[in-house]
Amino acid sequence: MKVYHEAYGCTMNKGEAEQMIDRLNTQGYEPTESPEDADVIVLATCIVIQTTEQRMVNRLMELSEYGKEMIVTGCMASALPEKIKEINENARIVRAGDLSAVGEGRSEKLAFRKTAGIIPIAQGCTGHCTYCITKLARGEIRSYDEEKLVRMAERYIRAGRKEIRITAQDTASYGIDTGTDLPSLVRKIASLDGDFMIRIGMMSPRPLAPMLHDMIDAYIENKIFRFMHLPVQSGSNAVLQSMNRGYTAEEYEFMVREIRQQIQDMTVSTDIIVGFPGETERDFQKSLDLIKRVEPDIINVTRYSKRPGTPAARMKQIPTQVSKERSKRMSELRFEIAEKRNSAYIGKFLKVLALERGKGETIIGRTENYRQVILPPNTRTGSWIKARITGSTGVDLRGETAEEV
Repeated sequence: MKVYHEAYGCTMNKGEAEQMIDRLNTQGYEPTESPEDADVIVLATCIVIQTTEQRMVNRLMELSEYGKEMIVTGCMASALPEKIKEINENARIVRAGDLSAVGEGRSEKLAFRKTAGIIPIAQGCTGHCTYCITKLARGEIRSYDEEKLVRMAERYIRAGRKEIRITAQDTASYGIDTGTDLPSLVRKIASLDGDFMIRIGMMSPRPLAPMLHDMIDAYIENKIFRFMHLPVQSGSNAVLQSMNRGYTAEEYEFMVREIRQQIQDMTVSTDIIVGFPGETERDFQKSLDLIKRVEPDIINVTRYSKRPGTPAARMKQIPTQVSKERSKRMSELRFEIAEKRNSAYIGKFLKVLALERGKGETIIGRTENYRQVILPPNTRTGSWIKARITGSTGVDLRGETAEEV
């Protein structure tokens, strides 16, 4: 029996899909790279914005044409199951994170040979953002057992995984419901033997704020990429309040300043939503001004997308052409900042972990602060190398391998 899978959207979705395939592997299924050859097709869906939802609809229709048994999971399975049934009435719907629906047990041999191991640490979050359909799909925070997560990390490390990705809808909310917290989990995983690095997933500012300094201290320890995904979403306090984000632009700016004072080379990634209902030109200018002051290393720009069942969907919407124009201006600023900050690395020698194949025969690596480096084809994946940075773009660095370290 063979199983084919596709996973879209966030790292958590991909991690849950891999765990699902691993469980099916326990039951005798073998992964295949072709839906035509498969006995079962697994589709892990994302519906964070309307265009992504439409992409899922189209892909579900295409995969259904093979006439194979189908399992549809992810956020669409939780929030819009009726839409799935309209397309494929025989599809088996598995709610996001419900791994028990495909059986228990685990194989001693992982179904995938990769350099990264993804560990979902919780379902849901503590926020109630007015635009978020993911909250409707995944619900309130339900943290997974800390010791089980540590054992999962240990298993990945024994299997040779070099990057351990800790992920959730909001990793900063981890443990609020169980009496532990994210710094505790990270320290326990970092203390494991082995040659690996931890990448911590997105953290919302509101739950991060009370434990900010403890989290910074955890980063200073070994085996943690100096990378923090801290979404601000808007530089306007009026818009942030309408979004129900639970912090102000000033509080966000203070947090980033504190982080960079303690860890000067921390790579800071953020998210910005443009065209949120009620956003004025003045509100948008405040977002531009904040980004200019903070200069995040990575800026993910998204045009607001009206999602069914969310409070923001009932608010007065911004004209599409206005959102598009604002997205263009924010994206131009994004690349200007990224190119400036990346170019500062040219000529430096950096320690880089070679992780996976890129375009052509190149190898993709990550620095200790998670900058993406494009390396020559002869670089050995899974190895640490010293690389001389010879060029940069708004997306990555270009490096020459000097030696393994």
